Amino acid sequence: MERTSSWLAEGEAEGWVRPSSDARARAVTYVSWLLAPLVLGQHVGRLLGGDPAETSVAVRGAVAGLEMLTHGLFADDRFLSAYPEVQNGR
Repeated sequence: MERTSSWLAEGEAEGWVRPSSDARARAVTYVSWLLAPLVLGQHVGRLLGGDPAETSVAVRGAVAGLEMLTHGLFADDRFLSAYPEVQNGR
């Protein structure tokens, strides 16, 4: 985890990683996202319509993940802004 934390911190300093309010949680989440295909690979492959070992299925998943990591998923901050309210409403 320390290697990933350092790599992301370097990226932040160089300007190719966005700053985070919790750098440790960012690193843990990033690593968990990288491990997810190993754990869920067969299921993801079926959802994408093929064998996860096939290059085309793996590439589709990789491209989708890189797009989300590069451009983000949400177009505005409504979910992030609403989160404290949801947490307080427990």
